[in-house]
Amino acid sequence: MAAGVLNRRALLLALLLGLIPGTVLALTSPSVPPKATRVDPAASMSEAEQIRAHEQGWTEFRARYEDWLTEGAGSQPDLRQLPRVSMNVIVGAGPATIEAAVDQADEIVVGRVETVEFLPEAVTVVHFRVLQVVKGTPPATIDIIQAGGPMPANQDWTGVVLAQADADPLLLPNDEAVLLLASATGTRQILPFAGQYRIAAGIVKAGHGEVGGVLFGRAVDDVLAILAALVRQSD
Repeated sequence: MAAGVLNRRALLLALLLGLIPGTVLALTSPSVPPKATRVDPAASMSEAEQIRAHEQGWTEFRARYEDWLTEGAGSQPDLRQLPRVSMNVIVGAGPATIEAAVDQADEIVVGRVETVEFLPEAVTVVHFRVLQVVKGTPPATIDIIQAGGPMPANQDWTGVVLAQADADPLLLPNDEAVLLLASATGTRQILPFAGQYRIAAGIVKAGHGEVGGVLFGRAVDDVLAILAALVRQSD
């Protein structure tokens, strides 16, 4: 891995055990029949058998997914052209206000995505160049963890879609953004629903949800001034 500092097992455990604030990763097949027509194979299993079946299924998926990525599925000429689909990711409500989001964030930065790396654990590592800092003391380049990445579009592993969490849309190379980050667990994650504000032509676009509505449509410098004032208030 480019940065060489992220432990992949720790990342997976962080996702599965909910150490990423408000987020639990729960992968499912992209084409699952309606609930009424499904037969639950776990119904006749003991709890221990269900755990073993889940672990075996995850191991098999991960091995095939890693091969699929290696074969070039994650090296599309333009990732932006891939259809985006929602992952089955359980998230909390997220901060209710921009003031709460600023208070919860360990770091607030503005910068640009340099590259992204897709891991077999079905997470993406975003290598982000920090251009300005509003809160915290991050280095000039940071790694941000997001759920999702390229996924097979069909059950026969043909086609490619870009899977992402609705609460945290995937960042791609050259994206510019203001980000509110949680970093207390040792990895950096974007606050769900309230931590990602894209920049286009020097203007902050709408983020996900309405928490940061006061920031939308403003010049980057104005947004940073608003956030800096909120940081001072929360100190």
